[in-house]
Amino acid sequence: MTIILAGSNEGFMESEVLGRKSPLYGRRTAQIRLLPFDYADAAKFLPNTKSQDLVRYYATFGGAPYYLARINESDGFEDNVLRLMFDNLLANGGVMIRLRGNGPILM
Repeated sequence: MTIILAGSNEGFMESEVLGRKSPLYGRRTAQIRLLPFDYADAAKFLPNTKSQDLVRYYATFGGAPYYLARINESDGFEDNVLRLMFDNLLANGGVMIRLRGNGPILM
């Protein structure tokens, strides 16, 4: 049997999933470390985007394919950032924020 584990939180994967107290400890046979795309490869996700916006997207999302694949090129940069960063948070039960001097607010 082959089990493939994938996760973006490297510390959690190492300590909790593959750590000494885990049933999987010592059973790992291979590991592939996947890195984010560099700028040139990230830009291939957005072939119809102006170079200035490509830089802005890369500065915002880095080379994370999850976000790059969800950018709608016909929307503007600001609309994409708002949708990708905040709609997802709000859809998952709200966001707890703390304003200076005020208590937490659930949005």
